Amino acid sequence: ATVVVAGAALHLQGISIERFRPDRKTLGCVVQVQRGGTLLMEDGKITGNVDYGLYIHDRARANLQRVQVYECAGTGIHCAGSVTMDKCQVTRAANVGIAMVGEGAVQMRRCTVTDCADCGMLVQGTARGTLTANRFANNGLAGIAVSSRSTEFSVRMNVLADNAQGLLVFEGGTPLVSNSELCNNSVAGLVIISGGNPVVTSCKIANNKGCGVLVDADGLGEVRMCDITENGLAGVAVKNNGNPSVDDCTIANGQDAGLLVYDSGKGSFRDCEIARNALAGVAISKDG
Repeated sequence: ATVVVAGAALHLQGISIERFRPDRKTLGCVVQVQRGGTLLMEDGKITGNVDYGLYIHDRARANLQRVQVYECAGTGIHCAGSVTMDKCQVTRAANVGIAMVGEGAVQMRRCTVTDCADCGMLVQGTARGTLTANRFANNGLAGIAVSSRSTEFSVRMNVLADNAQGLLVFEGGTPLVSNSELCNNSVAGLVIISGGNPVVTSCKIANNKGCGVLVDADGLGEVRMCDITENGLAGVAVKNNGNPSVDDCTIANGQDAGLLVYDSGKGSFRDCEIARNALAGVAISKDG
């Protein structure tokens, strides 16, 4: 690494840190915070053709204020420790913008994560934290992808737009999502698969080119008081043993069915307004 913080506290202000290598044969990072280390970085930049822009080990801490992490050849920020971010930009990572792993913890406000080849943010293990008023856009796989089984990971007042999938919840992930916008994504606004079990409340899920909400392959979850409107395919589609609970939602003005249940899909749907959809309000087909 160009900068290593180990067992000490380091404050960097107004510093640009770059690391470029002629070969890609070994792992590398631009900034590394090791166990017991604490980094405060303000008004700086991190970039390089290495695997990680910023690597935060478990039992390490980083506080990033108005920092840009961009054009990394792998992951922008990898965190198994603790990271606090405010008004930061993470962009054009060749892999994931921000990866939260293990028992990592994140507090993130007013940041943008854009144009990453994979996910804007990937949350795994039992990583936890709160994302407030951030924007995740133009990411290749998903704005945010969550498989963390922590019940202490929440997404509030975020915008997830123009990604392939706005929010992907999989492998038992249990995020709490509220008052957010999942709009203009190409596959779907919300995708729940393989035992994903989020609670999604008071969100706008609109203008997606595919489905508003897609629950597939044993996906679960609760979707409450959401505005699911003007999507290119079904407002809510459930298949392959998906089994969500959808309550008090508006599912309207879609280009397909409002609610489509097929291929062994099931679920509970209560007190929803399903109106003005192009093909049908509710469509149940083979084994639905």
